Amino acid sequence: MELDKPNIKINWRRSALTPETLASLNERSNLLGALQTGSFLLVLLLTGITSFYFWLQKDWWLFAIALFAHGTVTSFCINAVHELVHGTVFRTPWLNDFFANLFGFIDLVNPHMFWFSHAEHHKFTLHPPDDLEVTLPVYHSKAKYLTSALLNVHCYHDFAILFRHSCGIFRGPWETVIVPNKSEDRKRKVVNWSRIALLLHFIILVASIASGLWIIPVLTTFTGAYGAWLFYLCNFTQHAGLTENIDDFRLNCRTIYLNPITRFLYWHMNWHIEHHMYAAVPCYRLHRLHQAIKHELPHCPRGLVEAWIEIAYIQYRRRRDPDYRFIPELPSPDRKNGPQASRLKQIHDQAEQRLAEQAPAEAPSGRRWQCRVCGFVYYESKGLPEEGIAPGTAWEDIPDDWRCPDCGVRKAQFHMEEISEKEALPEP
Repeated sequence: MELDKPNIKINWRRSALTPETLASLNERSNLLGALQTGSFLLVLLLTGITSFYFWLQKDWWLFAIALFAHGTVTSFCINAVHELVHGTVFRTPWLNDFFANLFGFIDLVNPHMFWFSHAEHHKFTLHPPDDLEVTLPVYHSKAKYLTSALLNVHCYHDFAILFRHSCGIFRGPWETVIVPNKSEDRKRKVVNWSRIALLLHFIILVASIASGLWIIPVLTTFTGAYGAWLFYLCNFTQHAGLTENIDDFRLNCRTIYLNPITRFLYWHMNWHIEHHMYAAVPCYRLHRLHQAIKHELPHCPRGLVEAWIEIAYIQYRRRRDPDYRFIPELPSPDRKNGPQASRLKQIHDQAEQRLAEQAPAEAPSGRRWQCRVCGFVYYESKGLPEEGIAPGTAWEDIPDDWRCPDCGVRKAQFHMEEISEKEALPEP
């Protein structure tokens, strides 16, 4: 059964940047993209080759260490997919698509399915049911960490989901929203990719059995089964313990300071408030964005230890008081309206009231164009009157220097893909 998505739009609070600064930050570079992507791929290959070498030498202690290092690196492939499907790593679009498919294959992450979900996550961050990619509260424990991060006993789920999608079966309140029955194009992309990925992994398995090299699928197909300890510690800091139904990324995302090596493996997603504010900024420029807006941010934990102490404290409080909400201390002038707790409650109440007051609307007819960076949709029949674009204005007639109102990408710089009326999700 498909879940109808309400027609809402979140008016996100973003830190002000001059057009020149935003244009500079949004600039994509094939060179910098190649440095990030090529270096990551090189580390992945080195750990895999080292593991294979020690396996051949039957040096089992060194093999175990190298294999665990390989799993540590490959677990971050999903972060590579994340950045590449945003289309911001390389200036040349096909390079983003090629490497998104490559890293998605390694990590069993369907880049099409990932993007269909992630575009909604950016538009409706922590606003259920419009964002079910991340749902709170999520409680983390030592047992969950040990059975997911060190030796992942649940990795077979990835294969089960991939097989189900290859059969065109989509279940649950989220999958049936992002890939609805009426969207044949979305279903075709997800199904075809899943079938190709399964076929290639099956060929790897058959070849390894025929050659007696059982280590090959361990280094390729089953990398999700081990070594995700660092990925777990990094990735789950992004939103854990933060506040739902808030239209301020500083209150529902977390930026943390990490050492350069971890930051590189994590594809710079430690700058997570910044990434949500301006999704068009490439990962290798997020530190510059942080420097430009850090005076408006709450305290950013220095390292994983401080971040997880904060998360553990929030979990402790919420288990004893389900109504407790963590309140990051915002710098002035955001505290001008009174104590921080009162200010957060005011923001929360105002956001919920706006959502409640928005009446469902008929989906507009005609062509619509979706930004591949942040998911913003331009409806030609509606136009953008607030920006001087009259209803009925064709996409081709919009000036080349027009910027996406959500992520700041210029029309001339970035491709907006046309989506059919059947494929489009209900208008926000």
